[in-house]
Amino acid sequence: MTTETRDTRLAWLRRHHEVILLGIILLAALALRLYGLERSSLWLDELMQVQAARRPWWAVPKAALGHDGSAPLDYLITHFVYYHIGRSEGILRLPAVLWGVLSVATVYFLGKRMFDKTTGFLAAALLTILPSHIYYSQEVRPYSLPALMVLLATFAFYHAVSRNTRGAWALYGITLVIGMYSHYYVAIVGILHGAYLVLMALAKRLPWNRLLPYVVAACAAGLLFLPWPLSDTITTSQTFRMPGVGTLFSAPFVSTGVNYKFTLLHPLTWFAGFVWLSALAGVVLVITGGSAARNNIGLLAVVVLFGLTAVVTLDYTAPYFFSTRQFLPFAPLLILLGSAGALAIVRAVSRRLAPHLPGDAVAAAAAVVLVLFAAGTLSGALSDIYRYKKEDWGTASRYLIQYAHQNDVIIARHPYFKYYYAPELANQIIALTDVGTIQTQANKHARVWILAETVWRRYGYVPDVVAWIEATKPLEVKRFSGLRLYLYSATLTPQQLEATLKQW
Repeated sequence: MTTETRDTRLAWLRRHHEVILLGIILLAALALRLYGLERSSLWLDELMQVQAARRPWWAVPKAALGHDGSAPLDYLITHFVYYHIGRSEGILRLPAVLWGVLSVATVYFLGKRMFDKTTGFLAAALLTILPSHIYYSQEVRPYSLPALMVLLATFAFYHAVSRNTRGAWALYGITLVIGMYSHYYVAIVGILHGAYLVLMALAKRLPWNRLLPYVVAACAAGLLFLPWPLSDTITTSQTFRMPGVGTLFSAPFVSTGVNYKFTLLHPLTWFAGFVWLSALAGVVLVITGGSAARNNIGLLAVVVLFGLTAVVTLDYTAPYFFSTRQFLPFAPLLILLGSAGALAIVRAVSRRLAPHLPGDAVAAAAAVVLVLFAAGTLSGALSDIYRYKKEDWGTASRYLIQYAHQNDVIIARHPYFKYYYAPELANQIIALTDVGTIQTQANKHARVWILAETVWRRYGYVPDVVAWIEATKPLEVKRFSGLRLYLYSATLTPQQLEATLKQW
């Protein structure tokens, strides 16, 4: 290779390094979110969404109203995919994969616009390997889409505040209303955008007249969204339990159900500690300084910290049980806030200890080190360490299709699985309401199958049935992930039932 050729290639790489590096990150994000996409069957909440999406498109929003705190946009997307693209678990989950990859791209461009390319790249790389974001980018549920819409709404807000044109504020209003139709939490973000403007005006960092176009855009979005909350009669019988410090500490980073314990030896503790401490450093910079970058850190801090607080407060007042997935919409902005705070610390230390070194080069080197550190601590993102095993309705349904007789009855607390996994057994599957359902069916059928989620024992959704199973001890046929399958008969002994199963 001649020197001229080598110089030409190096020049080409310098010109296109941003596109190349971003392309590598996005390919990695796509690969991680496609990995094992069909490994797990649809779990209960996914089955509920698919069942709602199977209706005619005009009836899908009404079906979504029956699910606590749901908005219709993701349900309508599932409807389109189900009828026009494909019906396998992987195909139905592809939109969530897409929103996850787009979130990685958006956090890069938002970081680049608010701070610099290095911050954008660091945030995008960390979001690429974030366990919670990977996990919920593989579910037919409205988690991945709201996370993207929170990013887009904040991006549009920042653009509108910077440009202060009618078009920019109109774009913000449109983004906000689309986001609210993906999840109620986006409305919280819209309110916090206004709170940020008030704080900046009080601190004399922005003029008060910047509030007027925001109010117009936000009110217009709110009016367009108003028909949905007016139609939604949210009722819940859940119990709120205040999560512990360890749960809140790790919630933005792990999936629901992961048995994470707050210990210094756990690798996730190191990653979460790095993000939270870096975010705190960013907040300190906001308080002690007044540059444009610090104002941008202030915007992220207001949305993330008050947004997470609002989620827990809503759970308390509803009441509703807290779940780590409720923090996911704010996780990408928390990652961006932590990235900005970490690089701000690096630059400050570099200026003091090694002023002769170029600040951009030091920040880029630090970003590489931080990504390698995160990759090491989060290496379990592709394993079961950070993955909650979903309820295996698919395998359980195949088992019942193989072994249940046509005169048997199958009782389930949530019979949604029959529409997707066991339509041939639909007439034999009935809903469980209390222990009387089992006793009534046992008098009519020689064999009664009881399909129970293991969370019954933890939350006591049907307390009398849980107590009855523990006391009566029906034959436990097989253990499935997240499920227990029992076989009961009022006329046959357990030995006779076992003999029957062996014959099958």
